[in-house]
Amino acid sequence: MISVGFFSHFLKIDDALVGVMSCMSKILASLVYSFATEDWMMYLAPLVEIVNGTSFIAMRSIASKLVPTDELGKVNSLFGVCESLMPLVYGPIYSSVYASTMNTLPGTFFLLGGCLTAPAVVAFLWLYREHRRDRATLERAMRKEKSSKTEEREANGSVAVETKTENDKELRVQIMMNDKQSESKAYDNPTFITEHL
Repeated sequence: MISVGFFSHFLKIDDALVGVMSCMSKILASLVYSFATEDWMMYLAPLVEIVNGTSFIAMRSIASKLVPTDELGKVNSLFGVCESLMPLVYGPIYSSVYASTMNTLPGTFFLLGGCLTAPAVVAFLWLYREHRRDRATLERAMRKEKSSKTEEREANGSVAVETKTENDKELRVQIMMNDKQSESKAYDNPTFITEHL
């Protein structure tokens, strides 16, 4: 919880990138665990895996921004059911892999866990790319709207021509205001800025 607050609110890192960091932390820690030969390596692995748990919170945060308010209960219950069922699925898989590779490479089940986390990295990166694409589309639309308003004012002759830097500054302020509004909307749980995310 502290790491999500630090990454998302203090450093302003996108939720999808927090999920990528969490999954990569799990993958790197599984490599350290599986190939550890000394005692100090086993103590190093939890430090590598320190942000692993934030992926669950990042998924819930992304979902809360994507679904309408009246659907949040259903989505959170779905997350709860999936999180409860995962140990039932992965526990026997890890046990059988460990039993079959105990004499050759006992850390193979850690490698399996890292490999099973790789699709989550791809999914989080896709979500991040889509969010950036939507934001770029919004910025272009705002620029187009701003330039059309400026051209309209110039055509009417009511306002002198503004410089490009002033237009860019106003656009940046407007984008920042939209970002602040979308962040505050995330706490109120409305749908995200765009529908197709």
